Amino acid sequence: MLFEVLLSIVGVLLLVQYLKHLWATRYIQKITPCLPKLLYPIVGHIPMLCGLDSEGIFSAMANAFRHVDHLGRMMIGPLPVILINHPETLEAVLTSERMLNKPYFYDFMEVSDGIFGMRDGERWSKIRRLLNRTFNPVTLKSFLPIMDSNAKALIEELRNLVSEEDNPNFGFDIHTYISKCNLDTIYNTTMGCNDNDEVGKNEYLHRLEVLLKIMSERMANVQQYFDIFFQMTDTYREKRANKLFVNKYSAKTVHARQQQLKQAQMQQAPDEDEFGTKSMIFLDQLLTIREGDRAVNFTDQEIIDQCLTMLVAGSDTTGGAMSTTCLFLAMHPEVQDKVVAEMSAVFSSDSVQITQDTLLQLRYTEQVIKETLRLVPVGVLMARETKFEETLHGVRIPPKQIIMYNLYTYHRRKDIWGADADQFDPDRFEPERADKRHRFAYIPFVAGQRTCIGQRYAMLSMKILLLRVLQEYRLWTDLKYSELRFKFEVTMRLVGPHRVWLTKRNK
Repeated sequence: MLFEVLLSIVGVLLLVQYLKHLWATRYIQKITPCLPKLLYPIVGHIPMLCGLDSEGIFSAMANAFRHVDHLGRMMIGPLPVILINHPETLEAVLTSERMLNKPYFYDFMEVSDGIFGMRDGERWSKIRRLLNRTFNPVTLKSFLPIMDSNAKALIEELRNLVSEEDNPNFGFDIHTYISKCNLDTIYNTTMGCNDNDEVGKNEYLHRLEVLLKIMSERMANVQQYFDIFFQMTDTYREKRANKLFVNKYSAKTVHARQQQLKQAQMQQAPDEDEFGTKSMIFLDQLLTIREGDRAVNFTDQEIIDQCLTMLVAGSDTTGGAMSTTCLFLAMHPEVQDKVVAEMSAVFSSDSVQITQDTLLQLRYTEQVIKETLRLVPVGVLMARETKFEETLHGVRIPPKQIIMYNLYTYHRRKDIWGADADQFDPDRFEPERADKRHRFAYIPFVAGQRTCIGQRYAMLSMKILLLRVLQEYRLWTDLKYSELRFKFEVTMRLVGPHRVWLTKRNK
């Protein structure tokens, strides 16, 4: 009898919660669901994601967003997720100070104290203001020689892979080499450290790749949303082992820099920027930052998460973008020739130095990089969470509602980019054409309130690396653009290697 009473009470409570949920989302239910033929009672769209690998997840989500204009609705069980895919709607969300929070599945990335994965928008805003100075023009200027030195080191490493035109070798995955180069650059610049442990770097990159794959597949596996179930799986044990290694690798960097700062006792003050504030590299800021007269003490885990975010940005996101740019240039020799001609005109002699001004003159090169990031945005699936009730495109949105956008499909809208939106064409970014588009039509580094802190750093780094590679080598490949496939592993990745061949360029 008592059991039946308790069961009835639980049933009533669940029913009340369900009715409250229906009432809170009553306006959202009016939004047209994406892929209605794949929408089932109770479970919603979950079946279309079940059992998919990272490539399947990418394809399924791209297909869902293709059916969305301003607003669409995806159902994860009884929970609605709002999909947005229009410049005006994206601008409304991304510029709002009331929609800075990120949803719960960002915790799966396990860098919740990092500047990218931090869910609390107010806390993110405070930390971002404190860290903005780490990428100011004075600091970026000091990074250029380091970026150039590492790019030249990459050129030397690639010499053993050069093919003879009449006797080509089997090609190689250029992403492997560029990722390590970018990891070195991140270490030398934002961390202020040198890492000569080649075995450790290779192990770090491998384990990071495994981690990103596990995280992305967990996002699509609803039964693994609950920690109690996820912790029973072999995947969890694999994730824990890899995360432990990655954390130790980051902690080693933090400890090394702490010792350097302690020994130097900050005797030499860095240059001041245009605002009269002290310029420091990213890790130094985390270790020594102050807000007014009060020290801001980050915990060890917060510092590690911030550093891990930077390391991922260097080795995975920027490395992936640079590798794809090289691959696209190998596929389009006429574009490659045009880039090389521009570089030769700007850097016409060895006396021309790499500066921010000379790099700005590489306008067509920048168009090539932008077009690559349009077609293959590194951050592809991203989301926000409402904190208060909002109105989007005339629809009332309740608090704690997940809003998701997909830059892969968004950057290929034919009404914005033309009938050939899926094709590679750097001329899209000629100033007269770019000025006609909505200011939020192109957002590879996001935009608005939570824009990427390192986007200027990334563009400078990619230009320098591309300059040194193309000055020395001609790129070519047997891969076809139309045959490329992609997968979602937190970032957008190519399925298979970035396979290219190198031949020595005649100077």
